[in-house]
Amino acid sequence: MPTIDIKVNCDDVFVEGDCENENCERGGTLTQLLKEAVVSETVHKLTQQVSDATKKAITNEALERIKKKVDVIVDVKVSEISSEYIIKKGYGSNQTLIEYISNEIEHRVSAQNFSRMIDDVCTGYVKTIKERFDKLFAAQLIDKMMKANLLKDDRIAQLLLEPEPK
Repeated sequence: MPTIDIKVNCDDVFVEGDCENENCERGGTLTQLLKEAVVSETVHKLTQQVSDATKKAITNEALERIKKKVDVIVDVKVSEISSEYIIKKGYGSNQTLIEYISNEIEHRVSAQNFSRMIDDVCTGYVKTIKERFDKLFAAQLIDKMMKANLLKDDRIAQLLLEPEPK
């Protein structure tokens, strides 16, 4: 099959300035206009990338400095409040906030009281987990039996609606 080779020298093509493209308003050779378009687009993209990277770096640095200053301010205020804030307990008995908190912790969390609290919490969690496991096991068992066509749908609904024995 015959082929036709066409070569165009872009320097020989002159574009008039009356076309709709913004680069064509000035007119010039096609090579000049292509170079200007590539340079313009490259400069725009690089400017945008540098701008974004600069904004991000400045924002991160500013946030880091602000966090450090806020931490220092918070530490100072907490120490001022905890040492200056006086709590009156009864007649003539004053304590700082730190003394009050440490006394309350010692008073409320004795060894016997603490171990009883842990036992109560653990017992409650164990009971809840056992109930969840029982329900999950029953649901999986019913699902597998239904898939094997061993149960009727009416009977399952009836079993599920029955109140739990206590």
